[in-house]
Amino acid sequence: MGCDFERVLLSECVLAVIDNRGKTPPTNELSGHPLYEVNSVSNTSKYLLENAVRKYVDDSVYQSKFRSGHLKRGDIVVPTVGTLGQVAVASRDGQSIAQNLVAFRSDPNICDSDYLYYFLSSSKTRKQILNLDIGGVQPSIKVPHLLDMEVILPPLDLQKRISNILSIFDDAIELNNRINDYLAA
Repeated sequence: MGCDFERVLLSECVLAVIDNRGKTPPTNELSGHPLYEVNSVSNTSKYLLENAVRKYVDDSVYQSKFRSGHLKRGDIVVPTVGTLGQVAVASRDGQSIAQNLVAFRSDPNICDSDYLYYFLSSSKTRKQILNLDIGGVQPSIKVPHLLDMEVILPPLDLQKRISNILSIFDDAIELNNRINDYLAA
């Protein structure tokens, strides 16, 4: 029994692109809404790293300075400058990303968000992302180039089964990391 895999562009899988390129909003280092930067995306965690946050924005900046909005739980976050090829998932609604990150909100009728994360973080896709580098001194990629990447999609029910299995392992790893951090403190 065969399975029909579809090849589509990333742009066909997403409902929204959260891209706050432009001026960096005014920040502080003490309190407010956390601002996630490139260092918040790591190949050691599926989710944005909370402990990597070093900057915050006050409520008025949070409400007005992010031209394409804030993250929703499940959005896929990709650096466009610096550490290319890494991918993370927003763990909750309302997170804000800095200008060197872009996020993709998958269309749940076409693509399971976790499946998209696992697809983009696979070694083969990471190599494709690295090949999009247009930077000279500092690696960088353009958002339209990412959106033109091909995504291989099995049927939606199979996407969900794949991502559920992989998420079980990732959740166990996250729990072990938190236990280790607690014990080390």
